[in-house]
Amino acid sequence: VFPGFQFLTDWTVEAWVKPAAPVAAGKCIFGLQTLSAKNLLTVTSTSKGFWEVLYGPTLQPIKYTAWIGQGGQNFMIKYSADPHHVAVSHTYINNVQSKLQLYVNGTLQAGWVV
Repeated sequence: VFPGFQFLTDWTVEAWVKPAAPVAAGKCIFGLQTLSAKNLLTVTSTSKGFWEVLYGPTLQPIKYTAWIGQGGQNFMIKYSADPHHVAVSHTYINNVQSKLQLYVNGTLQAGWVV
């Protein structure tokens, strides 16, 4: 993160990615860290081949209920080695809460408050 980056504001981080296969546990597709290497946000894949977002220094995963499905069903989107545009937006609510949203290829896939 750049020295002037203000975490407690609204921001979006995005990337075009084309990994060869789902990444191993603990490896990231892309991430956002502080200058002291504390995790702010990590986009990765699960061992079962689904997208995963880990938030904060404790690597808090997106809750299952945050994934957006059709007909009210929650689901996680399957990871593939195709090119993807991935974006995570952060909306500041107050000093103890923020709203995060995960977009894959322009479609909202998950939204949750942390």
